[in-house]
Amino acid sequence: MVVIEDADPGIPLSRVPYFLSDLRKLGLAVALMLLLLVAGSRLIPLVIR
Repeated sequence: MVVIEDADPGIPLSRVPYFLSDLRKLGLAVALMLLLLVAGSRLIPLVIR
């Protein structure tokens, strides 16, 4: 019988090379999309009128 010791199944972030920079880029894209969404919701009624 083989006993496997209990260990953390997650991958340590120190072994994922671009995690933080990719997360930063993703956050920037989300902020830009929200800005465009708000700007469009304010601008479209002015154009249609």
